[in-house]
Formats: sequence, structure tokens, C-alpha cells
Amino acid sequence: MEFMGPNWRAAVANQYLTFFSLGFMTLSLIGYYARDWHTMELVISLCVTPVFAFHFILPKSFRWLYSKEKTSEARLAVLEFSKKTGGSLDLNYLEKVEAAANSGNAEQVKILEVFRYPKMKWITVNCMYGWFVTSMVYYGLGLNAGSLTGNLFINNVINGCFEIAARLIAPFILEWKVMGRRGSLFFFFMVCSLSCIGSLILTIIANCEPSFDPEDCSQTPIIPEDCNTYLLDIASYTAFLGKFAVAGTFSVLYVYSAELYPTCVRGSAVGLCSSAARVGGAISPLIFGLDGTVWTGFSNTVFGTLGFIAAVLSLFMPETQGKCMSQTMEEAEASFFQKNSVEPEEDSDNEKSRVSFESSTSF
Repeated sequence: MEFMGPNWRAAVANQYLTFFSLGFMTLSLIGYYARDWHTMELVISLCVTPVFAFHFILPKSFRWLYSKEKTSEARLAVLEFSKKTGGSLDLNYLEKVEAAANSGNAEQVKILEVFRYPKMKWITVNCMYGWFVTSMVYYGLGLNAGSLTGNLFINNVINGCFEIAARLIAPFILEWKVMGRRGSLFFFFMVCSLSCIGSLILTIIANCEPSFDPEDCSQTPIIPEDCNTYLLDIASYTAFLGKFAVAGTFSVLYVYSAELYPTCVRGSAVGLCSSAARVGGAISPLIFGLDGTVWTGFSNTVFGTLGFIAAVLSLFMPETQGKCMSQTMEEAEASFFQKNSVEPEEDSDNEKSRVSFESSTSF
């Protein structure tokens, strides 16, 4: 994310998230041939091993190095990146960038510092809730694949296909000026919520749940019996639509969260939001397991309700589309919820250099 200009962040973020969906689909293949969970865990662990090589392959973030005033190390990273990409770099221009980076003291910001700033505190709580709900619904709908009509393994693959479709569509919605980051998040959350509730209603009608209408269900079906199968199929595809939407929500959150936080705390802040997502993912099986205890549609009711709340809360977030990423906490706090704050003020050569360095993708 930190190597990309504003116009490419959404596309790059969703490109690697597509492989997340491919891995989700691959679980069907692994699970089909490795029915024993010990074997399955071993295969999955072996698939992760090549990731250790990334430490030696991926370039360092010169944006982060400059924010910590590690100028010499940052310069080497910039020159190396420029060489690998075949770009050209003016050293005089780079010196102006370094002067701008060294104009203030390097911030040693801990993650809990975000809660000292009123606007950033609200953004953090809202983001954490969004990640929490997204992960809960994502894994909940994945578990729900076994409850839908059809084969479990095929349903899982279909879920993955809908996810990939969301990853491909999300960048265009994110870059659409009518929607932006905030509108995209609201859209995907709302579709996810309506899909969960819609699937629940269709399933209740098709199965003629006693809680829906006890007297009529015991005597006369609400709909003809031969239509039940079709309704259950529609309910399944409505659930798949929910998986599409929640995958789109993940795509938006990865981009949006990174843009909301300044460089000095970006990695830690996104990690904090991701921790909230892990909590949601851990709770998801427990909620899904209450379907038979409380009532059949309990999980979809929870997922749909929490998704709707997240959609409403997303409307109170600041828009970041096309804006430069902030470097400091003060800059982030001052830039949000203010009109005409797309770019920092260009009153000095240092500021011009910083903004130009932010938006440049030629190196």
C-alpha cells in the first residue's frame, strides 16, 4: 500500500486479496482428499512455509523509514526501488523530500496514542467494529455452506467464486467518485445485511418454521410443497450474495483502514483492527452453533443486524479517496472531517516536495 499512489491503492490491495479467496477455494480440494484433520492441518502448514522467503524479497517501506528519520536507509531503499522498477529519480528532488522529512522530530508513537486524539479515537473504534463484524459474518457464512442445499465442497467453491467476483469489482466501486471509500463500505455492508436477512426469511418460509406461524404450519403449508425446493435454492444463492458482499467489505476495509492512519502508526493500527477481526472470527462458530439451541435463524439474525449497524456507522467516517496519506498523528487529526482537505497546504518547497513524493508513482 505504501508504495502505491492514490490511484492504484484499491487495485493493488484487491489483487493480493484475490489470492486469499483462491486459498479459501483450495480448502475444498484439500478437505476432500484429506478427511483427517491432522493431515489437513499438516498440508495447510506446508503451504505457509514459502512465506518466510518474503522477508528477503520484499522491499523496505521508505515512507516508514522517512517518518522515523532514518534518512540514509530510506535513500538506499528509494534508489533500490527506482532501479528495480526502471524509473528515474532526480537527486535534487530527493534531497528536498529528505529535508521535508527531517524538518520535524521523528514520532515515536505507540498504538494506544490514537485514543488520545478525539477524531482518531472515533475512527479507530468504528474501524475495529467494522473489522469485527466483517470477520464474524465472513466465517459465519463460510460455516453456513454446510447448511445450504447442495454439496458442502461445491458450496465452498461457489463461495470462493463469489469472493473473487467481489475482489474484481471492488476496485472499480472504490475509485468511483460517486461512491468513494465511505460509500463503498456502506454499500457492501448493506448488501451483506440484507442478504443475511433475506436468506433467513426465505428459509423460514420454505421450511415453514413453527416460530413463523405455528397454527397455519401445522395444518396448511404457507406455499405449495413443490415450491419449497426452489425457495431453498434461492435462499442458498442469497447467502452466496452475502458472501460476495462481505468479501467486498474486507476489500474496502484493507484499503480504507490503511488510508485513515498516518505512516507513524499505520501498521500497528491496521494490526489492531485485524485483532478485532480475529475476535469476530473466533466468536462466529459460537453464534452459528446457537442456531439449533435458540432458534434456526439466530446466526443470520445476528449477522444481518450487526451488518446493518456497521453500514450506518460507516456513513460517519471521513472520505479518503484521492487524498494523500498522512505522515503524523497531528496531520491526520487535522485533515479529517474538514472540507477541501484533499491535499496539505503547499506554502513551502518542503510541503510541495512531500505532496509530490506522496503522489508520485514513477519510482
